[in-house]
Parts: sequence; C-alpha cells; structure tokens
Amino acid sequence: MLSGDYTYIVYWEGRNFTGMVRIASPIVQIELPLYSIHATIKVDKPIDFRTLKIILYKDGVKIKELSPEGTYVTFRRLITGFYAVEAHWYNYTLIRKDLHIVDSSLRITLVLPLYKLRIRVVDVDNQPLYRARLALTLPNGSTTWLLTGPEGYTQALIVPYASYTCKVYWKGVLVAEDTIRVKEDTEWSLKARVVNVLLTLKGFLNQPLSGAEVVLAYKLENGTILTLSWAQTNPEGQVLFRGIPLIHEASALILEISYKDRAYTKVYPPPTKSESIKIDISLDVVAVLFEHTVTILELVTYILVGAAIAIVATVVISRIKEKKEFSELIVERNEEREPGRIARAFKKIFKREEEEEEW
Repeated sequence: MLSGDYTYIVYWEGRNFTGMVRIASPIVQIELPLYSIHATIKVDKPIDFRTLKIILYKDGVKIKELSPEGTYVTFRRLITGFYAVEAHWYNYTLIRKDLHIVDSSLRITLVLPLYKLRIRVVDVDNQPLYRARLALTLPNGSTTWLLTGPEGYTQALIVPYASYTCKVYWKGVLVAEDTIRVKEDTEWSLKARVVNVLLTLKGFLNQPLSGAEVVLAYKLENGTILTLSWAQTNPEGQVLFRGIPLIHEASALILEISYKDRAYTKVYPPPTKSESIKIDISLDVVAVLFEHTVTILELVTYILVGAAIAIVATVVISRIKEKKEFSELIVERNEEREPGRIARAFKKIFKREEEEEEW
C-alpha cells in the first residue's frame, strides 16, 4: 500500500467509526472517539465496598455495572453522549450524577452520604430491654434484623441518608414502631409499650414469703394462656417482672404462685398503658413446719383439736384418780376390824357415790 491519506471504516460493537488516516509506515494507529469515566468513591465510614454497585446509564438505559475494587472504578470505551452514574448500596440508590461526554474522558467523585445509626430500646422506666428484636426496613423495601445488647443498644449500622421504618418485638409481641430519619450520625431511642410489675408476697402475719415461684401470664380473649415470665421472690418476698408487653387481646393478667406445698392463682385486669405497677398479695400462710405450710384455718383447727384432747385427758385422769381412791377405801374397809371404823368406811363410800351421782 502506498503512503498517503486514506478513509477508514471501523465496525465495533454494532457501530461504524469512519475517518481519515495517513499511512506513512507499516504500522498505523487509529484512535477511535471512545472515552472513559473515572469515578473516585469517597466515604468517611468503614464499609465493605463489595456491597456497592456502580451502575452506568446511557439515555436512561442501564449499560454497565461494576463492583469497585477499593475506592476507584472506571468505565471504558464510551462514545460521546449523555450518561448517568449511580452508586447503589444493597439495591438502594445512594447518589446519582448526570454526565455529558463531548470530546474527552471524565473524572468524577462520588461522595457517598452514609451515616452511623445506633438504636436503643428502653422500658417505661428507661431501663434497657435486652435481646429485643428490631426489623429495620430500608426505603427500597429490604429489611435488616437487629438484636439489642445488655444496655439496650443495637450494633452500629452504616446507612444512607433516608427514612427507615423500625419495628421492635419483645417476647414475640410488637411493642414499638417508629420512622427513623437519618441525615447525620444518629442515635435513636425507642420506648417500648411494656409494664413493670413489682409483686410483694406476704403471709397472714405480714411476714415476707421468700423463695415462692411466680409465673406471670396473660389470658387472651380466645381463651389462650400466654406465659410471659417466671421468677422467685427474694428474701423480702418481692419479685420484679420487667418489660411485660401490653397485649390488646388480653382479657386477664394471671399470677400462678407456688409456695412450698401450696399453689395459688390470682387474676387481675390486664394493664392498658405503659407504667410501673405494684401488686401486694397476702396469703393465708402462718408458718412453715418441716417444709409444710400451716394456714390460719389449719392453725385454728390444730388449736381446737388440742383443746379437745386436753379436756378429754383431764376427764380421763380425773376418773382414774377417783377409781384409785375408791379402791383404797375398799382395802381400808377390809382391813379394819373395829365396827365403828367399818361403819365410817361405808359411810365414806356412800358419800362418794352420792357426790358422783350429783356430778
């Protein structure tokens, strides 16, 4: 081929590129009007970049999708025209930039609006709810489940600028729901719809009943018994049930009490609002003998039985004593030889018999 100027046609990915090229050597370099978009990802929070997707659109049509390796991503071999670059995080659009390639490659910076979110769940007394389950729903509909720690906090999340729906479940019951708006690093507190129940258990003589087992449950409108908590009374006869969820379908609050060899059931109206309530219960227990409880009725029965036994014993002893005296008189009569003494003995016997008849 002779040196000179030639017209070229290059067919690439469904497009024809034409132009003029000067041939002056065996190797000719043709530069096609293809350009690149170099994107730098900037974020001030520690994230896993593998969760990001950088998507390129041309004229509203998705044409490429890349996962960044580090903080850079490059789209190559692009023709002139209008483009848009979006950064997606868990299928949620973090940022979008519209671009126009005219006659050169572009360099852009994608500043991701990510913030730290931490949620705390507390009860009516602002005490933490441990192991509450939270469902955090992102604007795109996806849901992340979280669990609170001993201080009531969830783990810190890195989330984009958006509004989130948060639902809190405690003992299987929905106890809180709120919309969380994140536009900066946020610590959000949710107060659960629960009650704290302080139970004081005492005996008939106002003595504290320690070591009693107490089961707290709801009776639902359909008759179902929903057991929520179990505890033992302390040396003061008290037990605190913290974080009992409010249930609209409950028809009664039930306390099942087991103390030594006794069982009691107490029924109360169900709580209707978040508050701390106190319940004082007095049982008919007077004392404990050899791990056996003695009630006031049993104590009265024991006293009456003891009194009856004492009366019977007194009568029996009196009769035995009288018979002994009578026997002594008979012996005395037989031993006496003098008529006067014998007569006095019989007179004494007859007098004793008359007294017995009168008695």
